Order: sequence, then C-alpha cells, then structure tokens
Amino acid sequence: QDTAALDPQALAEKSVALQGFPALERLLFADSDKLLSGDAEAAYRCALAGTIAANLANIGTELVTAWTGGDEPYLEVVASAIDGNDHFIDEVELAGAVFTDFLTNLEFIVDAKLRPALGEGDATNTRPRRTESWRSGRSLDNIGRNIATLRATYDTVFAPGLSATNRALHNRIVARFDDMGAAIAATDMPLAEAVGDPEQHKQVVALLLAVIDLQGTLRNEGAGALGVTIGFNSLDGD
Repeated sequence: QDTAALDPQALAEKSVALQGFPALERLLFADSDKLLSGDAEAAYRCALAGTIAANLANIGTELVTAWTGGDEPYLEVVASAIDGNDHFIDEVELAGAVFTDFLTNLEFIVDAKLRPALGEGDATNTRPRRTESWRSGRSLDNIGRNIATLRATYDTVFAPGLSATNRALHNRIVARFDDMGAAIAATDMPLAEAVGDPEQHKQVVALLLAVIDLQGTLRNEGAGALGVTIGFNSLDGD
C-alpha cells in the first residue's frame, strides 16, 4: 500500500506495470471481491484504481494536446508535410512513416495478441491467459478496434491512390479486411475461451491468417505500388 502511488503525477514516474489498463483490469476483475470488503485494503485498492484511471485520462489529454495544441501541433506538422518541414522532407516520407506504423500494428496483432494465445497446434494446446485483457474478456474487442482503426487509416491515406493505380491489389486488401471482420463476427465468446473451443478456434485461426496475409501483401506488393519505403519500427530491436 504505497501511498505515493495514489498521486497521478507520482504514479506516472513508477513502473509502467502499475500505470495502465492491465493494472486497472486486475484491480477490477481479478480481485473485485477485495474492492468491496469495506476494510483498509479495499479503500486503498479503490483509491489506486481511481489514480490509475486519472493517469490514463492525463495520458489521453496529453496526446490530444500534442496533436492539436501548443506551439507546434503535430496535426499541422502532418498537414504541412506536402511542402516539407523540419520533420518530413515531403509527403512521400510522411506516407512511408504512416505505412511503417501500419505494418507495425499488424505485426503486433499477430505476435502479441493472437499467436501467444493460440499456442501450438489445435484447440487442446492453447494459452488463453496470454491474451490481452483476458480477465475482462475484452481481448477480441480490442483487436476489432485495432483493425477498424487500420481500415480507416487505409481508406483515408492509401486507398484513394491505390484504387486508381492498382485496383486488383486494392481489392485484395479490402477483401482481407472483410475477412478479419467476418472472423471476429463469427467468434461469439471471449478470445481466451474461443482459442480452446474446437469450433471457435477455427475462427481465431482464420483471423490470424487474414492479418498475416494482409501484412505480407502490403510488405511485398503494397510498398512498391504506393512508392513508399518501409522504415524500422519499435518491434525491430537494436
């Protein structure tokens, strides 16, 4: 019961393991009975949950402010890249950065959110507790939101040009997004349960394969068709 952790600014200086949604999820879903016991520990847990939520709100506010406020809103940096600025030589370099981040997100869905839970082989050899947010059952919803964001990014940034110059490739990319949506819609239980269910396991594998296929298509064909260069990302290591 570290009282210093009850201050959002102090919490922001501590381990990231204490700061975000995983810690909040554990308080709310893993030991929820301890929040309601009415003793000193429950009071501390409730206060800590509130502090973590306040810290998350601060992070969200800082992100919005960085994009839209201050002396150099990042939104203006992006908008002015067509003529070049201190961050990007031109719009092509910006497009390459967005494309790299796009691939990074697909890679993270595959390597951090799906493969660890699926384990090796069939539904009898899975690791359900390796799913993100397994305690709250939000794993699949999180992935769905990731994919929806990527779809919106593709539709806004890349689809207009690619659909005009390489319609076949554009259609394949859209089809993979549709496949992902269909696999998620067909999975009617939390991901941690679905990976161990013989029928639902197939839908999770279908989702994984669709993401992998899209990742490969964009890396092997999309970059060249769009005229962008794939850069390093945060998952590449040193």
